[in-house]
Amino acid sequence: MSLPPAVSRYLFNRDQAHRRAICLAVGADYIIEDAWGDLGALPRVPKAGEDARSIVTALHGLPLDEASVMEFVGLSGAGTYDIHVFAEGSEQYVLLLPSDEAEARTIELQQIANEVRLLNEKQRRMVKELEEARIDLEEKRRQADHASAIKSRFIASMSHEFRTPLTSVIGYTELLLSEKGLDDSTNSHASAIRRSAHHLLSMVDNILDQARIDEGNVAIRMAPFNVRQLTDDITAMMAPLAAEKFLAFGAFVGNSVPEWVHTDEVRLRQILVNLVGNAIKFTDTGEVQLELSWADDRLSMVISDTGPGIEPDQQERVFHAFHRVGGNDAKRGTGLGLNITARLVELLNGTVSLSSEPGKGSEFSVTVEAPRSEEIVAGERPFGVGRSLPESLPDTARVMVAEDDPDLIELLSLFLKRGGYELVLASDGQQAINKALAEQPDIVLMDVNMPVLDGLSAVRELRNQGFTKPVIALTASLSANDRDQAFAWGCDGYLVKPISMPELLSTVDRQLKAGKR
Repeated sequence: MSLPPAVSRYLFNRDQAHRRAICLAVGADYIIEDAWGDLGALPRVPKAGEDARSIVTALHGLPLDEASVMEFVGLSGAGTYDIHVFAEGSEQYVLLLPSDEAEARTIELQQIANEVRLLNEKQRRMVKELEEARIDLEEKRRQADHASAIKSRFIASMSHEFRTPLTSVIGYTELLLSEKGLDDSTNSHASAIRRSAHHLLSMVDNILDQARIDEGNVAIRMAPFNVRQLTDDITAMMAPLAAEKFLAFGAFVGNSVPEWVHTDEVRLRQILVNLVGNAIKFTDTGEVQLELSWADDRLSMVISDTGPGIEPDQQERVFHAFHRVGGNDAKRGTGLGLNITARLVELLNGTVSLSSEPGKGSEFSVTVEAPRSEEIVAGERPFGVGRSLPESLPDTARVMVAEDDPDLIELLSLFLKRGGYELVLASDGQQAINKALAEQPDIVLMDVNMPVLDGLSAVRELRNQGFTKPVIALTASLSANDRDQAFAWGCDGYLVKPISMPELLSTVDRQLKAGKR
């Protein structure tokens, strides 16, 4: 059977026309399409549709889209051949030429060389595939980072969008409840609004915190803070909620507790708010207590209540996400609060445990790493530490409120005026700078998220221009990094929305008494 013209030309051009040749026409997938030449020399006659690699095993790993020659290849039961792979037009050929017997002694070495060549080819292809996989993974990483950044911005935006109006809702409700002479119906309605607002705030915080923790975006800021001041803040926040349900509430700090300890105050505050808030929520009669003690560089907190208690079969699951005690009959919630609490405690190198007896109440015990600290945290400097106590406070202190939300401006103004303060108002960052420098208020309440110029940039500019009076940042962010930045840019205090009005007045009073920078 004569060879195809393309094969004859190939042999003639290489002065190989005298040699007995076996030729296979193959497709891109190594499938034999036709065969010519001394086919009887092979162990079996190749057939159309058969995989050429089953006859010539050396073709494994050898690309057909590149012209190549492999010498001294042994075919089982058929001797030694030189293998030529080439293409002409759309046709691809595998040409087998019997090797020169004079060179048979080099066959073994050449076969080793062929194997090395095949291995190198496989390695080249694997390296190419790995590089393509690396590029693909890098692109997916960039996409994941972009998605994470969008998620973080969304969380920050939602925190601001929820917390700012909730400050107004809760604050105006507290203002209404402080009025004398309210009839029972109005008092009941206002109390319901306050409960619902706190419930909504708890749900929003839990959902956003769960998202932050899941994406590993919870920063821990270990710094000194005043334990008794934190306890006072928790009491000011929780006592009205307990009183509304006619519950006794007490917070007790043991004599062993140092004045200053070193841990993350923001996260510890969050843990206590979750646990004390839960205790008040689920207790209908009796009391809720918070007790703090300290030993061996660890701060211990016990939150106890006289509520309904928790069944033994549910106690192991209360810290699981989305588990609500009592199932569908439980008081509404996301089922995230205790799970988030447990994860925050773990981040503070601590432990949390539950002891409960149905019908007699529950006791949550939290212990976190909190060594004694003699250092004073920035922004909470008492007398004699970086400040001087003024000889006398002004008869009527002037407070600047820099805030762009009109409802919140009105609310803050009402409470501050009741506290005996005069007000200076600014609705954007640049206006705050101009008025603070011109009117020199005794203290500035600066909203962080402001138009024209953001609040922190405004504070930094005030400090650069010599303004020395205290500045308190008002923000919707719980981020430790944002808190650090606020202090680094010149703030003296940091209040997170929704702001408790007693906490606001207490902070303003404390900062005024602390004097000038």
